[in-house]
Amino acid sequence: MMLVAAIMGCGGGAVGGTAPVAAEPVLTAVAVSLAFDTLVVGQSLTALARGLDQNRGTVNIAAPVWSTTSPAVATVNQSGVVEAIAPGTTLVIASVGGKQGQRLITVVVPPIARIGLTPALGRVTRGGTMQFSASAFDADNHALSGRPIVFATSDVTRATVSADGLVTALAAGVVTITAMGERVTASSVLTVTAIPDSVATIGVSASVASLRVGGTVQLAATLNDDQGRILLGGRTVTWSVTGVSGNNPATVSSTGLVTARAPGTVILDATCEGVHGSVTLIIADDLDPTIVVSFAGPAENQIVGDTLQVLVGVKSAQSLALVTASVGTLKTTLKLTRVGALGLNVLWVGMIDITDLPKGSYQVLATATNVTGARGAGSRQFLRDARQGKGGSGDQTKQK
Repeated sequence: MMLVAAIMGCGGGAVGGTAPVAAEPVLTAVAVSLAFDTLVVGQSLTALARGLDQNRGTVNIAAPVWSTTSPAVATVNQSGVVEAIAPGTTLVIASVGGKQGQRLITVVVPPIARIGLTPALGRVTRGGTMQFSASAFDADNHALSGRPIVFATSDVTRATVSADGLVTALAAGVVTITAMGERVTASSVLTVTAIPDSVATIGVSASVASLRVGGTVQLAATLNDDQGRILLGGRTVTWSVTGVSGNNPATVSSTGLVTARAPGTVILDATCEGVHGSVTLIIADDLDPTIVVSFAGPAENQIVGDTLQVLVGVKSAQSLALVTASVGTLKTTLKLTRVGALGLNVLWVGMIDITDLPKGSYQVLATATNVTGARGAGSRQFLRDARQGKGGSGDQTKQK
């Protein structure tokens, strides 16, 4: 009977039995961590390695053996200190007990923090050149080589600048030279001075605004310095045809004598000491002398900004079909408008954008066509200043 009881007791579980023993942690992976995934060349950081067991828990490990896949990009010593060497990417690897962990790191060049532009202040005579130099620096004021830098000028009518920073002075005044790299800029102020007694503007005039085929007209060029004073004698003026509409409508001699050859429009250019002036003539067989075109604006030799306001009066026995105004190749159609006090004056009015015209003397040409097709024409000389602002706004006139 006692033997049976002992056996039955075993059926309910072993008396005095113990719980199952947990498995011993075993190193199965190595995790590498970095404070940053991107380093600038020259910077450093310390990588950390952590051992993981089969349950992804932390397990103590020996000191890892550190390495990188691209030592030319970044190196790591056996304390885990990573040094950024050159732009690129590399893996930082920790090896422990036959297990490896890794982390990708990117090395970049330091951004431009400052651009040094020299000289800070420049002064050059019109027609001369000056070399500007720009250097890039990082936030620690270390010079950065090989960074593209672009040069620009605030006023191309006064000075131009090449890709390597060579400035050429064109007209008297003050301009800003700017160097830019990676959206960081630096600026210098350049003053362009006029050569004493040198040509600053050229005014070209003709006694008529139009010629019949076979006719001639003598052009006159007035040379002015930067103060508006007329320069007399000792200078050679070169004449040329710069703009033509039609089949060779006119020629100009070396002395400025224009000969009308065929119907069309021609722009005559006078050049002296690199400065230009021009006048526009219509060559036609059908100009009607009874159609009289006169200007109410601009005033003779008026200085205008970037917009020329044209006001024209036309006398014609027949109704007018079209009135246009042009400056060289720039052209606009004028509209019949009432102007002045109480709108008592009836004029043909329009605006011409002359922003892209360099500083100098120009001629606005107005052409009126009546319902029979007959045409009349008139012209007016004005000065284009380098400053901005709408013309015809009460600016002071400047007489030659």
